Amino acid sequence: MPYQSNIEKAFQEFDQSQPAILLVASDRVRLEYLDRRVVEEIGGEGQASSLFFGDSMTVKEVDSIITELFSPALFASQEIIRILRADEMKSAVLDAFLKAPLEGPASQRIILHATQLKANSRLRKHFHKRKALLELKPIPKKGYPAWTMSHAAALGVKIPGTVAQQLVEIGEESADRIHQCIEHLKLYCEEGASPTTKDIAALFHHHPDPNEFFLLEQILTRPSHEAERAIHELLSNGKNAFLLLNLLGRSTARLLRIASLLEQKRSRAEVIEAIGGSSWIFDKDMKLLKKTGVSKLLRLHQAIISADSRLKGRSLGDENIFSHLVHAV
Repeated sequence: MPYQSNIEKAFQEFDQSQPAILLVASDRVRLEYLDRRVVEEIGGEGQASSLFFGDSMTVKEVDSIITELFSPALFASQEIIRILRADEMKSAVLDAFLKAPLEGPASQRIILHATQLKANSRLRKHFHKRKALLELKPIPKKGYPAWTMSHAAALGVKIPGTVAQQLVEIGEESADRIHQCIEHLKLYCEEGASPTTKDIAALFHHHPDPNEFFLLEQILTRPSHEAERAIHELLSNGKNAFLLLNLLGRSTARLLRIASLLEQKRSRAEVIEAIGGSSWIFDKDMKLLKKTGVSKLLRLHQAIISADSRLKGRSLGDENIFSHLVHAV
């Protein structure tokens, strides 16, 4: 199944006559996209006549849903019964649902939403057999910038590739968070204007610029002149030297914390919880940890402390202070 590009082919194989339809996507925004497409195809109303949540459903509610499904419609257009978080149904509830009579013409439709379903999931198999399963594959890492540009265009915002890449970084490769960022941009920018990297910096100033995000990697793994050039560009573009040093200090401390926790044989989930980050940040940190060592991180940590003292004393220019930092590692 497609992650978006060949969705039309999926709809060609989809049996629109089925009274119940299962939609699967890892992100809420793409689930809602699938839902809208299905409602368009079957000619139903956008609003749900009934709404249930799979994780709190009861067997009794399953019975009432089936009764409602085949009850005479009050309106000419098809009404929708939605079950969100269908992948979190309790075993007894799932059993009742899969055994329910879902045959023949129905006056309403059931649309189930699921974000995580294993390949051998009974729910997946049940709907796949009926040709009532529509699934969007996870967006591949390399596909996020293109998806971001396409999704922004669908929302009425035309963004260049550089801005799309920044939104991917800020949204931490989450379609839902990227969607929220685009919505913020729509409110911030003049109607019809394409957002720029300056708009991103102004609107999401709390988040490090992607260039800053990779600065730590350059300092730790690349020749010193490359890191110096990157720092010079950031300072020339108006980046505050203290904020830049603070970013390096927090990032270095996080890496050292991760290294310490791993040495204590902590699990991946425990480490992520301890550092208060996301799995996306953790994966990037792990890649960097594999490229460098704790001893180099400790040298950088000491160099940052020295640079902080020099910045406060203003004994040297900002660029010279950072040059000392880079060469101390």
